[in-house]
Amino acid sequence: MLVTTIFFHPLNLIPFGFCMTYFWLNRDLPKQWFLGLVAFALTIVVCKIIFIKTGKFETGKFGGIKNFITLFPNYFTIPSTSFFVKELMGNYVAFLAVFVLVVAHYLRHRFCFKLALYCTGVVGYIFLVNVSYPQVVNDPYTQNLLLPIALMRALPFCFEILPLANTRLVFFVLIVLFVFRLSIIYSAHTDFSERVNYLTKVIDYTKQYPSRKFWI
Repeated sequence: MLVTTIFFHPLNLIPFGFCMTYFWLNRDLPKQWFLGLVAFALTIVVCKIIFIKTGKFETGKFGGIKNFITLFPNYFTIPSTSFFVKELMGNYVAFLAVFVLVVAHYLRHRFCFKLALYCTGVVGYIFLVNVSYPQVVNDPYTQNLLLPIALMRALPFCFEILPLANTRLVFFVLIVLFVFRLSIIYSAHTDFSERVNYLTKVIDYTKQYPSRKFWI
């Protein structure tokens, strides 16, 4: 799975590094396992760089990193960041709630290293995506790039926050979140259904032609 993760997208090294550091700070990962996984991951990265020719599509995705220099210090005023902040009061409200809860937990117990890792990992990754694509808002590709935040947010929440709560309360909250997300998904079904219906019509229409491939 680690091989697949690293080859899937180069940015996956960031959540991987976050996970390794988190488990190291929690002492949940034996030293030999920690060093072995890190060494194995670095070996895969080196082999990929040496033996696999990277396409222009993948290398071009790193071009946005230069924006950290050209846009400095206006990271908070770019459209992508403004849109993300706006979404915190909408689609990302659950993310905001969990983030604040974990930060409050770390501050209360004075877990300084964990707090630094958590804030640096989550906030830093958000800025990495938003600054790399400053003009892109409400785009499926950038939303897809933000998915690893869910993993980095979920680790401390599942391993440290949930065990402190009553089991029945946790189950109730998860059910409420599940129903809430299903309602959000259902509310957007019209647009997706229209797209599926359109593609179905295209497929039915092109069956009359001998060729099996079409450019639309």
